[in-house]
Amino acid sequence: MQAAADIGLDVTKLKDMMQNPEIEDIIQANLKLAADLRIRGAPAYIINDYILPGALSYAEIKNALWRGCGVEARKVKALLPSGTTSL
Repeated sequence: MQAAADIGLDVTKLKDMMQNPEIEDIIQANLKLAADLRIRGAPAYIINDYILPGALSYAEIKNALWRGCGVEARKVKALLPSGTTSL
């Protein structure tokens, strides 16, 4: 709680929210979804049908995004506005 107070959060409100059964249900649903998808840690990225676990480089994320959109990375430049040299 000290970290929350240090960044200016209302600690009393935070404690109340943490005890809200609705919040607990949301957390449990997210944990179940992660388990069902076999996601064991953070960060993890889900892009369409791709699950990408772990810390990724900019290039890895960019390529996954383009694959998720059905575009191969080498075709990206053809889709960029004129004069754009990179994403």
